[in-house]
Parts: sequence; C-alpha cells; structure tokens
Amino acid sequence: MSKYLMDQTTASFNGEIYLFGGLSFTDRYVSYNNVYEYDPISDTWAEKNKVDRNVHVATVVTYNNNIYLVGGRVFSNGSIYSYDTLRVYNPANDTWDTRARMNYTRGGPAVGVVNDRIYAVGGVGPTTETNSTEFYNPLLDKWETYSNLNEARSGTSTLTNSDLIFKLSL
Repeated sequence: MSKYLMDQTTASFNGEIYLFGGLSFTDRYVSYNNVYEYDPISDTWAEKNKVDRNVHVATVVTYNNNIYLVGGRVFSNGSIYSYDTLRVYNPANDTWDTRARMNYTRGGPAVGVVNDRIYAVGGVGPTTETNSTEFYNPLLDKWETYSNLNEARSGTSTLTNSDLIFKLSL
C-alpha cells in the first residue's frame, strides 16, 4: 500500500482484511476513496474497486457475505461534510452497490448487526455529534429510527452480544 492514511475503516472477510477510504497523513484535508485488500498469509496488498466518493471516518460491518460502508465524512472546498449514505461492497465480485440513505448524516457512527438489522449509533454531522440511532433492514432496503442514546457520541465502538448492542466509550 503506497498511501499513509488515518481515519480509514477496516473489515475482515474470508481471511482477508479490507481497508476503506481514509484521510491523508501528509495533507490532512484530502479524503480518499481507495479500497485495499490485505492477505496476511502472503503479506501483500492489492488495490480493489474504489468507493464512488472520497470518504473518511466511515464505519463498516460485515453481514451476509457483503461489507456495508455506513456514513462517513469528506473534506471538500475547505468545508467538511457528513454522509447519510450506505454503500455495499461484495468482496467476491469486487463490486459496489448503493442502498437506501440513512435518516441522519453521520461520520464515525458505531455499527453492529442484531437480528438481521444493521444499527448505526451516534456519529457526527457537519458540526455536532448526534445521539440518534437507526437500523437498516436489508430485505426492505429501509432505515428506521430507534431509541436515542442518553448522550451524543461519535468515534466510539460497539460490541454485539446475543440480541444486544453495547456502545463503548468513556
């Protein structure tokens, strides 16, 4: 891999590691749309089909043989914007699909899968963090709102255990 990036997101699928987007270390106001696949057995990187837009601090979750890229942010013309988008990457075919938009823009949401629903929890819009939670139903290609967090949060982690999602932050 030839770029030095931060604020990228990663997922694991079939023993490979996938890295999506990111923000340049050398020019902090450039977001990228690159996708890289890392093979830990051969210790090699391969460039894959790019995301259709530049993005950093998106979040990914692997579900049903696909990798779902949720939200994210981008620098453009001196301003920062958050996305309400959902992109689905199929690693087997190296293809992208666009799905329903979220109800809220969110960079750095925490995501998790429970009962065949993909949850997006918290995140940050262009200027403020959000406490909103919503879930995506892949069968209906639809987002629905869910119970809000007690406090607005972004850039945190989630852990799913049985039918529960734990949002972890200090």
